[in-house]
Amino acid sequence: MNIPSYIIPIIRRLEECGFEAYLVGGCVRDDAMGRLPNDYDITTNALPGDMLRVFADHRVIETGLKHGTLTVMSEGEPLEITTYRIDGEYTDNRHPDSVSFTDDITLDLSRRDFTVNAMAYSPTLGLMDPFGGMKHLKERRIVCVGSPTARFNEDGLRILRALRFASVLDFTIDPATSHAVRSECHLLRGISKERIFVELTKLLCGVGAKGILRDYPDILAICADGVTAKAFASCADKVAKLPKGDYVSRLALLCRISADEVSADSGKLAVNYMNSLKSSAADRKRCRTLTEAAATDYPADKFAVKRLMGRLDRDDVYAYAAIRLALTGDFTAHGEFLKLYESVAATDPCVKISSLRITGNDVMEITGVRGAEVGRLLGELLDEVIDEKLTNSRGELEAYLIKKRLGDGNK
Repeated sequence: MNIPSYIIPIIRRLEECGFEAYLVGGCVRDDAMGRLPNDYDITTNALPGDMLRVFADHRVIETGLKHGTLTVMSEGEPLEITTYRIDGEYTDNRHPDSVSFTDDITLDLSRRDFTVNAMAYSPTLGLMDPFGGMKHLKERRIVCVGSPTARFNEDGLRILRALRFASVLDFTIDPATSHAVRSECHLLRGISKERIFVELTKLLCGVGAKGILRDYPDILAICADGVTAKAFASCADKVAKLPKGDYVSRLALLCRISADEVSADSGKLAVNYMNSLKSSAADRKRCRTLTEAAATDYPADKFAVKRLMGRLDRDDVYAYAAIRLALTGDFTAHGEFLKLYESVAATDPCVKISSLRITGNDVMEITGVRGAEVGRLLGELLDEVIDEKLTNSRGELEAYLIKKRLGDGNK
């Protein structure tokens, strides 16, 4: 296993003090797949008090000491270390009521969700893989550790995590695990929307999302207020056309399809759905904008393109185009639109009121109007500039306003 240099001294220190120390979980899985791990976790038979003594000369953050976890800083990098533990009962189907410590790593690994996440590696002791995780990696299968029903009843979020891992890793789900996904899916109703949002957005961006959306739309719909199982299934063949890693464009596609199915206002549906997922305000606004834009055909001329540019930034124009392509499958119209957009964008046109070479204060000074009328006149000026009836020069804009004032004064 390729282990970053800052980790080796931490493992060595624990071993020199008579303890075991293993890298565990996702970092072992990712390294075995040739992927760069996002982070590294260590598990050890050292008790929390032992770890505090071992690393007394390090900066230590007591992350969750009562559960056996602390963070040690090594060469400026945080490294989470947890004592081998056994979880107690899960009466809330989400978190253990208690944890107890053990000196047996196999017992620690037995509490984990999937076999590919239940492997540990030590530079001196080698690989610990009591549940066949390496075999399942080679077979590209998601398999629960032990009883899938028991694992899911311990933590209902694991149901969605099974789908997410299968999507992100492009794995299949073992038949027994898949059966339990369906039989225990009711547990998802008790999971916080914030956690669902994290898992769902990763799932939608996975390289294997097509298969999961095709095979489990009913499960995903349990987590979705206002987005139907049919919409998830309809997205199966479409998500690959959207910008890589852009989860908001995928959510917008879902909302657009659902709005058509139930004859709902697409913008309101998007807002309600994103609110139900407890998304950020920025994601909610962007999803609504893309969902509403996706309801319209590609702009047919440069003037319509400029109006679209006033609503969408460059990245969102491409996201909009990709969603339209996913919805229509019309590569010709898609290509023609992008060619037209790029030619218009190259001229750096004025498409927003903020880009006008005149301000609201100027409008008030020249025309004497106040309040909402100022905004209306600025919008009128922008329309004239977009339609190329005026250039975005201060002189022309002022002349237009003076003419408006004189014209209104003669009425």
